[in-house]
Amino acid sequence: MMRKLNVLPGEIIRVCNINLNKATFVKFRFRDGSFGSFTNPRAMWCFKARLIRSLENKLKAFSVVAKKDRIVIEHLGTEYTIDILDCKPNNVVDIVETDVEVDIDYGDTYV
Repeated sequence: MMRKLNVLPGEIIRVCNINLNKATFVKFRFRDGSFGSFTNPRAMWCFKARLIRSLENKLKAFSVVAKKDRIVIEHLGTEYTIDILDCKPNNVVDIVETDVEVDIDYGDTYV
């Protein structure tokens, strides 16, 4: 968290409470290129479905997401880095108890 806030140990920070809008849309992009190793479309579809469930479970630990954030999830022993490309209605949104439209970009290596 300190790295994200760009502060050093011992520095004083000011914390305030704000109300955020509920998310209506979030766009994710997977940064890893391992999706190109699948030759069977059915196997790729099943893998993506399980990976999305892993992402959903990881997001349960978050109350807020922000544009340009990065999330790392582990799935079947491999870590996947996911960038948050866009959030609506604002760049920082509340995702607690919210139905959100999601767009997922699997990166340039997806076949």
